[in-house]
Amino acid sequence: MNQGMNLCLVCQRDDWHEKYKIEKWTVLICKHCFFGKIHPFGAVGSREIFYSKEQIEQRNLKQKSRGRKFFAQLKRWSKNLTRRDKNKIFFNRLATQLPKGASILDVGCGAGAFLKHAQPHFQCTGIEISNYLGEQAKTLQDVNILVGDFLREDFKGKTFDGIAMISIIEHFSDPKAALQKCFDLLNPKGILSLKTVNFQCWNRKINRQKWTGFRPPDHLVYFGPQNLARLLRDIGFQKVTTSAFALNDNFYCDAYKGSAR
Repeated sequence: MNQGMNLCLVCQRDDWHEKYKIEKWTVLICKHCFFGKIHPFGAVGSREIFYSKEQIEQRNLKQKSRGRKFFAQLKRWSKNLTRRDKNKIFFNRLATQLPKGASILDVGCGAGAFLKHAQPHFQCTGIEISNYLGEQAKTLQDVNILVGDFLREDFKGKTFDGIAMISIIEHFSDPKAALQKCFDLLNPKGILSLKTVNFQCWNRKINRQKWTGFRPPDHLVYFGPQNLARLLRDIGFQKVTTSAFALNDNFYCDAYKGSAR
């Protein structure tokens, strides 16, 4: 774990505001660019252990015990009524950017929900830190699944036309290193497409510490559209676009390695 993020990784300043207290964690916000992080970063020595079957099931039970079961059911009903599948929506976004047969990497692929949609269209690779979830993803046909830590994985010179990060960047203790590795793994005209919780949404400001985006120590860092775009440009992405709505707890971001688009 990266315990030394004293300086804001976006603007490199050491000027934090203690905004919220959630159980034993404090949410700190940079006073200049509004990047957020939890303190301390967490009490686990290994992210692999944190995403074991036992830990995942325990966190799911904990969330239900906090009264979220009813709201989760409402969300499922709403999804069924509207036929809204976030993984399919995300695939459609990426499919408009890349041709059929392009190579893509899904970072934090979980049990393979997104790759199930992507596999007929793309050459797919997924990486998942949880052995429990990764073994489920391996049941997909014609998909290369790696089980391990993305930041430590040796891709042996392989590069990709597109990289997907769906609700995963907030889990990294060193998100800048993760985004830099994505940049390095992309082909010259590659695209990084991601979705993350929107720290600047009105819901967070209204609900404060009860905001659903707060899940320490699972969610470690918090971005808004502006500071994430700034960080991606600093890393070297030539073009960055974001899509965010004030009352939406999440936002989308597309970052292009090359400018010829």
